[in-house]
Amino acid sequence: MEKLSEKIATWIITNDPDSRDKYEIFVYTLQCLFGNVMANGALLILGAILGKPLEAVSWILFYNALRLHIGGSHAKTFARCFLGGTIYGVLCIAIIPYLDTYTVLLALAAIISVITTFWVAPVIHPNRLMSESQISKKHRLGKQIVFVECVLILVFYLCFPPWLAHSAALGMFSAALLCIIGKLQQKSVAHSES
Repeated sequence: MEKLSEKIATWIITNDPDSRDKYEIFVYTLQCLFGNVMANGALLILGAILGKPLEAVSWILFYNALRLHIGGSHAKTFARCFLGGTIYGVLCIAIIPYLDTYTVLLALAAIISVITTFWVAPVIHPNRLMSESQISKKHRLGKQIVFVECVLILVFYLCFPPWLAHSAALGMFSAALLCIIGKLQQKSVAHSES
């Protein structure tokens, strides 16, 4: 995927010479896009194999919606991103049936996700050039998304089978956890550079 991303970025720059200084951003963006498509496809397939296709869809939707706006930890290579992300997702989907008896975890996941979204996020990757207003907008959208997700999880808990609320809450919490890890990584890098 890295080679394909580089080829497409080169083609973009060839057709738009004014964008030469954005080559690495194009490559990074394309790698993220391909990684997301492949990882989500793999999660859907593996979720079906595990007999949990709907849990996989619920987890993916809640995870991706929040992760896109709060950011977080990123792997250094496409292969690590794909493998790590897929394993992370499969483990989350696999533990959903064991959460049914631990309703308190729903509330804990929501609280941690809200705190992370409001006071830790967004964690922006260095290759993702954003202005302060764009970062502020991303943060505002992240807050709105975490609020909507919390309301949906409450509705799911009250009106649907428990697995739906648990898979949604775990997706939201999984995004928040990567945001926290990303913030710790950024602090570690900043500390080692000073």
